[in-house]
Amino acid sequence: MKRSFVALIAFLSAMLMIFTSCGTGDLTGDGKSTDSDSESLPADENTTAPETPKVYVSDYAVVRSMKASGIVKQATAELCNSLNASYGGYAGVTDDWLEGGVDPDKGEIHEKREILIGETNRGESRVSGLSLEPSEYVIFNAEAKIVLLGGSDKAIAAACKVFLTLLKQDGEGKFTVEIPGGYLKGKDDSIKPYLILAADQKLSQVAVYDVSVFTDISSANALKIFIFSEYNIADTRLREYEGKTVLLAAYGFSSARIIDYETGNDIFSTNQTAQNPHAAEIMPCGVLAVAASTGAQVRFFNIKSGNSEMTAIDFPDSHGLLYDPQNDVLWAIGKNQLKAYKVSLGNDGAPVATEVPELAATIPTSGAHDLQPVYGDTDRLWISTSSAVYQYSKSQKKFFTDYAGNSDINKKSIKAVGNFDDGSVLTISPDKAFRDWTSASASLYVRFGDTFGAVKLKSTDGGFYKVRVANKNYQ
Repeated sequence: MKRSFVALIAFLSAMLMIFTSCGTGDLTGDGKSTDSDSESLPADENTTAPETPKVYVSDYAVVRSMKASGIVKQATAELCNSLNASYGGYAGVTDDWLEGGVDPDKGEIHEKREILIGETNRGESRVSGLSLEPSEYVIFNAEAKIVLLGGSDKAIAAACKVFLTLLKQDGEGKFTVEIPGGYLKGKDDSIKPYLILAADQKLSQVAVYDVSVFTDISSANALKIFIFSEYNIADTRLREYEGKTVLLAAYGFSSARIIDYETGNDIFSTNQTAQNPHAAEIMPCGVLAVAASTGAQVRFFNIKSGNSEMTAIDFPDSHGLLYDPQNDVLWAIGKNQLKAYKVSLGNDGAPVATEVPELAATIPTSGAHDLQPVYGDTDRLWISTSSAVYQYSKSQKKFFTDYAGNSDINKKSIKAVGNFDDGSVLTISPDKAFRDWTSASASLYVRFGDTFGAVKLKSTDGGFYKVRVANKNYQ
């Protein structure tokens, strides 16, 4: 998260010099930077660089904000576990809660030795003028505090790992932290943006957010906004069409659009879908498919010829569509049915859709709602229903609920589910903001190995139906 803090930090004005060490490589499994360069302010040849103070870790409590995300909570806990593994009896994690009337910048709290993880209510972790990219972090000494900050929650977690590499054991067997010059700045290049699309029914728009920068998904933080004439935008996704990145949307009573993502211009639009369109998908043959729940049909449109060439197949309560380049089929879901279709353009220009019966499967529960790829595993599909979230194996024809992160992800009434390339998962379920089926928030489960840290994405002005990982790839 790009940060612009409001309070000046005392140590910056007191330091004779600031040394900045920038790690440019990815963090390895042990948390060490694989490539590191050092930069410092030019020193007068008669000036002696300040000594790095010796700080005994056992004298410090680890403190995080009461409002810390699941990622920061997990990173802080892992930091304390590692400290305890080095020497037993470490005090563990505390939050920054204070009794009423206690000033964290004065008296005992101000003098207390603490390792501050991320922004807290202590003045030392609210730094004026410090701007960090989502992959950047800093670690520094500030009087009685050691401060770890990051441009995103994942960068804070990276700072915790790097902090452990700064531990040194002295001749007496005690662990000290040595921060060169008292200030270390680094970068974890493995941290990438988390771009999402939010189908906002309240504001009649699809908005693009980078949730590695802002967990507030109010429209003021949107990178792009696409406005629609009708409120109930039911589906959106990115795809590539004729060399362009395009945004798809199914919305309104019977409408769908293909929009040039860069210019915002329409490439194709129709108001002839079946009633209550819920999903739209482009296929490489030049066909747009739109599934409609109330109309109980999937309709296929020749993008080049507009609405004049259209074909329909019956599909009760059809809710989800996904093209599969591996099998060259269009998957569709509705009620408790998963089906696959071969789609092409006939000689007359009309789309042709033929079911592939051997690929059909019965979903264990009813109310099938969302269908998305499991990025990173071309054999699996995400399928959500009224009561569960499954991963479906195409090769085994089986539905699984024992996937990584299932305790967080496998819930009822999930309207949309998808994952980023790093395995982090995005979901949304209704909280009845604006309409009974919409929500003012979404959930991001950031993956660290086999564990996940939960982040709540909240909006002050939105009413979302679906949120999507902004990935134009089919799988």
